Amino acid sequence: MKLEQIRQAIEVYNAGSINRAAQGLYLAQSSLSASIKSLERELGHDIFIRTPSGISLTDFGAEFIAHGREILRHMDAIEQSACIAGEEPLSLRVAVYYLFFASHLFTDLCNRHRGESVLLHYAEEVRSAVASSVAGGQCEIGLLTMPDLKKGRWSGAMHEMGLEYTRICSSAPYVIMGQHCPLCGGPDEIAADALGSPTVVTYAEPHPLFSALDDEIFRRIRPGNFITVSDRGTLIQLLSQTPAVHLSVCPSSIGDDFFPGIRRLRLRGAGFSFEIGFLKRRGHTLGPLAREYLQSVRQLLAE
Repeated sequence: MKLEQIRQAIEVYNAGSINRAAQGLYLAQSSLSASIKSLERELGHDIFIRTPSGISLTDFGAEFIAHGREILRHMDAIEQSACIAGEEPLSLRVAVYYLFFASHLFTDLCNRHRGESVLLHYAEEVRSAVASSVAGGQCEIGLLTMPDLKKGRWSGAMHEMGLEYTRICSSAPYVIMGQHCPLCGGPDEIAADALGSPTVVTYAEPHPLFSALDDEIFRRIRPGNFITVSDRGTLIQLLSQTPAVHLSVCPSSIGDDFFPGIRRLRLRGAGFSFEIGFLKRRGHTLGPLAREYLQSVRQLLAE
């Protein structure tokens, strides 16, 4: 029995369902359910009675929750004493796939903890580098956007890397452009077959799996030319000063403040959508700053 399983069981009881508890713990529902069932098998007793309307405690489960809360109370006291004694400060290292809003939310997090002893790190990387950073432990969480094309393949590859992917929201693809693009003065939506053959600015992706996903997207869009970049600043500069466009995800909850000087058009009939989700190492318990950051992402992207 692991301490984390005690925390998970208490969260399930507090939330009233495994699904809601999984959201609060930033775990996939299947992972949380498997962990609870493993705990019950180890103990030789059921903790929860599962029904279509939710969960309730068995007699053994009521005792388990009561004792578990006492254990966690003592552990929290020990951890607090360790912090006071000069242990490492709170930290967050996050890798992001060039999402426009993510750096704004990271800045908000920095401001909320200004003056505190915290270690914060933010990196913008291509999808394969985000996954590698999280799998290798260089970053605690990865935030990225993925097409829903061939999802079984790319989610399986992440699972093989020891990662757990959790979807946050979905969005239709958007065409992002500056004032020099001929599409800039048009309506807020455009059909994929009316897009023409624009020059598309994209991020250089070295990994064959993720590169193949981009190829599948562009096969549907049929761009006339490509410009590859490795940083968001250059992408924005190109969009602002050339007729080139960029394909991205722009949930309706995100306002224009995240796109200064940039126009975005919803792309109809593209045949795919984008997901925004996060990665973490499988079985890893997120720290408080990671949970706080992801909560701000969820609030912004609430569907």
